[in-house]
Amino acid sequence: PIPWLGLEVAGVVTEVGLGVEHVSVGQRVLGMGQATFSSSTVADGRLLTPIPDGMSFEEAATIPLVFLTAWYALHDLAALKSGETILIHAAAGGVGMAAYQLATLHGATVYATASEPKWNKLREMGLEDGYIASSRDLAFGESFKGHTGGRGVDVVLNALAREFVDTSLSLLSEGGRFLEMGK
Repeated sequence: PIPWLGLEVAGVVTEVGLGVEHVSVGQRVLGMGQATFSSSTVADGRLLTPIPDGMSFEEAATIPLVFLTAWYALHDLAALKSGETILIHAAAGGVGMAAYQLATLHGATVYATASEPKWNKLREMGLEDGYIASSRDLAFGESFKGHTGGRGVDVVLNALAREFVDTSLSLLSEGGRFLEMGK
């Protein structure tokens, strides 16, 4: 087999196959495909959706994998429910920002870590300071444990390693779910 590069796609539809009715020639779309690191590609119409007005191709191309990863983690694996709490590590990164949006859509309360220079981004997203901690030291454990009144969180979406995993696990409430995104 010949290796190929690229999974995410953003571009303009030049042709449509039989039965494809939700996108049309000339329409701007985003989605998933194979060998998308090219000037043209073929994609399954079921994996494409229109690009919202005002969104650039560059912005659109960043959406599919981060949101699919976050959706799979929060919806399929964690079965996150309204009223639950979640700790999202690296919340200012691509998957973290997608997970924040989906968690709030689910009605969950979000706690987040990021490096301190990225905290303003978390604030812009809607997080208050009591829900933000550094991803560079273990103080988030005590901070969030205190903020939850000792209860901890229902879900941890992890992107950290070593002793950060232990601290994150110690934050899980009874029946909590730990989701690992590490390598």
